[in-house]
Amino acid sequence: MDDAILREEWNLKQSWDGLPPEYLDRYLVSGVEDPRINAQSILTRALLVDILYPGCFDALITEELRFGAVLTWILRELEKGSTRYELLDAIESACPATIPHFILAAHAWLQDDACPIPDYITAALGQFDPDRPGHSLSDPALDTFMMIWSKQLSQTSGPAISVLEAGCGSANDYRFLHESGVAGFLSYTGIDIAAKNIANARSRCPKADFHVQSILTTDFPDSSFDCLYCHDLIEHLSLDAMERALGEMFRIARNDVILHFFNGKWSGGHDVVPVERYFRNRISMEKVAAFFERLGGRVTCLEMAQWLREKTGSPGYHNPNAFSILLEKNCGLAK
Repeated sequence: MDDAILREEWNLKQSWDGLPPEYLDRYLVSGVEDPRINAQSILTRALLVDILYPGCFDALITEELRFGAVLTWILRELEKGSTRYELLDAIESACPATIPHFILAAHAWLQDDACPIPDYITAALGQFDPDRPGHSLSDPALDTFMMIWSKQLSQTSGPAISVLEAGCGSANDYRFLHESGVAGFLSYTGIDIAAKNIANARSRCPKADFHVQSILTTDFPDSSFDCLYCHDLIEHLSLDAMERALGEMFRIARNDVILHFFNGKWSGGHDVVPVERYFRNRISMEKVAAFFERLGGRVTCLEMAQWLREKTGSPGYHNPNAFSILLEKNCGLAK
């Protein structure tokens, strides 16, 4: 192992393990990053479900993406200073001057007797909890699709697929794979470089398999897992470490790799931005795609704002730099 990579790995460990466990447990699981409404987290769950049951839940997946886009828009409006009841009144009054069409369309569909989805808009805005901040949403609304998926998947059966999550944090996404019932169909392993994250993850999900380990220095055999996924990690690595991590992900996955980026761009070179002990780079999707294609993979790249406009009619995404890459090694994920 290159000494520079080992030093970088040590710096990453120090950076994350220097933070309080309570902070790590809340990191990236609230507000617009809440995995229950965050589009990239929804996409991870959707792709895992689609591997298990190809094409069987397409309509439900689209509805969950719409749900995430709607509640993200509402949350951002609350953060700007709107009150719950002002927003609900404007939506119920179908006021096109202040409410985007995709919100009004979603509200109208939720009021239709034929709609199988509970009215999460009214639940989000109409339930007032004096102990919650004015810009937060109610848990019954946020849990809408956790309950729907749990019920749907309880009526199915089949063999589990093996999944590795690189950079699992404090079970940031896994806790919602568990709540939605998806985890019951996975042979899951989560790795993270920070011991405090893994302690949090084990405390929250004691039956899952979590390990303190770096994607830069894994000892997993080739093709160990059917699928590997990773959220918001690659931007924090030097370019040498990034190539090593991507190469390891390709080697370890048997079929599919799902990568989510919070700071990407379509083309050009990578923009390298050192920040204290690690990096906050802007990653070129063109470069990442070319890297995997040289290894023989097939890549689909999604610009999240554009993709969500096409899927749900939403006017955009809270993070205009968010991208996801779907890598197919052998079969069926990147469509």
